[in-house]
Amino acid sequence: PPPSDNAIVIHVRDFSPDEGDKNNHLEVGVYRDIIHRYSNNNNNVTGDREIIVVCQPKSTKSELVQALVEEFGAEVRTGTDSIDAMCFLSRTQGMLILSTSSSFSEMGALLAEQNGGDVEVHYPTHTLDKPACTMKVPSWKYHLVEQSRVIDFDVDHERLKVVQS
Repeated sequence: PPPSDNAIVIHVRDFSPDEGDKNNHLEVGVYRDIIHRYSNNNNNVTGDREIIVVCQPKSTKSELVQALVEEFGAEVRTGTDSIDAMCFLSRTQGMLILSTSSSFSEMGALLAEQNGGDVEVHYPTHTLDKPACTMKVPSWKYHLVEQSRVIDFDVDHERLKVVQS
C-alpha cells in the first residue's frame, strides 16, 4: 500500500562497498532535527504521523536504519526490487527526506511532485560547494548538515554550486 497522506518517508540509499558511504555516515540526529522543525507537533516530534524508512533489503540491519526504528518506531519497507522502492517514493504525499548523493532518491521525489500531491521534499547536504545532488529544485528544502545535526535549515537552492556538465 502507498504511504498515508501525512506520512514521513525517509529514503536510505546505500551503495556497494567499493563506492564508499555516500550518505557520509548521517546519524539519526539529522532526521530528528528535520522532522522536529517541520512536523509542527509541538513537543511530540512526530505526532500521529507514520514514519517509514525505504531502503534496500541489505540495509535493514544498518546502524542508521536501526536507529530510525528505535527513535521513531519507524516501519521499514524494502519492497521486492528497486522498482517497488521507486513506486513507493513516488506515491509519497507527506514529508519525504531524501538520501544524500542519490539520483534515485531525487527521481522519486520529482515523480512524487508530479503526482499532483502536496509532498514536502527535504535534501540534507554536507556542502554547498558542489554538493552531491543532480539538480536544484526551487520547491525543495535543502539543509546543510554535519554528521549528527542540521546546521543550516532552508538553504536557498541558488546557494548550491552544482557542477554543470
